[in-house]
Amino acid sequence: MLKFLSKVVVEYCPLDPRKVATVELLAQCNSRKAKDSNPSCSPPPRVLVTYPNGVEEAIVITEGDTAQGVRDQIIARGRLIDTELLFRNGGEEWPVVIPEEELRMPFPGIKVKTPLSTVGSCTLFSNETTCATLLVLGIRIVFTGTWPHWMITTLLN
Repeated sequence: MLKFLSKVVVEYCPLDPRKVATVELLAQCNSRKAKDSNPSCSPPPRVLVTYPNGVEEAIVITEGDTAQGVRDQIIARGRLIDTELLFRNGGEEWPVVIPEEELRMPFPGIKVKTPLSTVGSCTLFSNETTCATLLVLGIRIVFTGTWPHWMITTLLN
């Protein structure tokens, strides 16, 4: 069959029950006998996907690529499309452009609301005004105030 062809494109929806004939034809095209009948019929393998927003993408398969790798590419692209849709539906511009001066700003870190330490039965994670003492590396630190507005009032050796 391939001796009459220079290129074969097979398209089907994996959820469509009519795909059986298409998959069988693809298997026949991949048989050793079919490949030997026309060795010049060898365009680079690729997967053409169409996302729900109408964007089409051709993923060219190279040596060493795996089905999992192609799947990961499709998922990453799908997540990017979802993010774009969320921004556009929220009235934001896409793509998001971060000003150069913001890229150079120091990262302040993330405050995690977790207990710092326990002193006796008093936890330094409380909404009550309290005074607590914490011994860290031989330095006694005295905290006063309420979470998250602790003030260090004394550092003692």
